[in-house]
Amino acid sequence: MCLIRKCGRCGKVYNTEEYVALPKAPYEYGYARVCDCGYVFGIDTFHLDGTVEIKVEGRTARVNVYTFFREVVSGFDAKPMWYQTLLFPEEEYVECSFSREYETVEEAVEGHREIVEKLRTRQYKLIPCRWSLIVST
Repeated sequence: MCLIRKCGRCGKVYNTEEYVALPKAPYEYGYARVCDCGYVFGIDTFHLDGTVEIKVEGRTARVNVYTFFREVVSGFDAKPMWYQTLLFPEEEYVECSFSREYETVEEAVEGHREIVEKLRTRQYKLIPCRWSLIVST
């Protein structure tokens, strides 16, 4: 698979061969690659996060909204989507697989704001999706 990486600061795009040739900076238990502009991959990444409370069957559930710069995309994508928003409910009784991708940081910021607003103003659907299997004896 052909992966391409993009610097979150200067926007330079690297193929895999160019990326592995970048200098390494020590980080925790290993290292991170450093762009020519000084951006440290995996550490200096753009992100927005926030938590919204929603009502679920009379209970309050917290949902984390996380929008971030992906740094890595497939080189086969016709239009690379460098940003992504994901939702992570904190309570185990709420499941969510929401994902939205964006090409630009401006789209990502607006998309993040839109999702937070939809959650705050109850513009979402809750669908019961857990089942208990009981076999009578």
